[in-house]
Amino acid sequence: MNTYRLTENDLNYVKQKMAHQKKYLQDTTFVTGQGQVKSLLDVSFSANHSVRYYAQLANKINTMSDYAKSIGHVPLFLTMTLDGFYRDFLRGDFKRFKNLDKDLLAEAYRGIPNNDIYGYL
Repeated sequence: MNTYRLTENDLNYVKQKMAHQKKYLQDTTFVTGQGQVKSLLDVSFSANHSVRYYAQLANKINTMSDYAKSIGHVPLFLTMTLDGFYRDFLRGDFKRFKNLDKDLLAEAYRGIPNNDIYGYL
């Protein structure tokens, strides 16, 4: 298995974190308007925990691909995510970055898109 430079400890930490998340979702319940007791896991569409996530995603991809083909386009599906460390940065909230070394901050800033779509930073 390719670990992308993650250590065994890193992988174990992530597995533990996901197990804790799943337990929280299972243990947190609520009562619906019809009187059913449901857990957060029952209504979750998390990619890590929900069995419905992949079916829903596959359905969306198939629908978009079929439509693209029907109008003569070549379908392309691309997923891009941003490390959670940078999310505050994109919203203009710099509090978590104020204590960083200036060189480290400059390096972090260099990886953020700076255009009219994502906002000029």
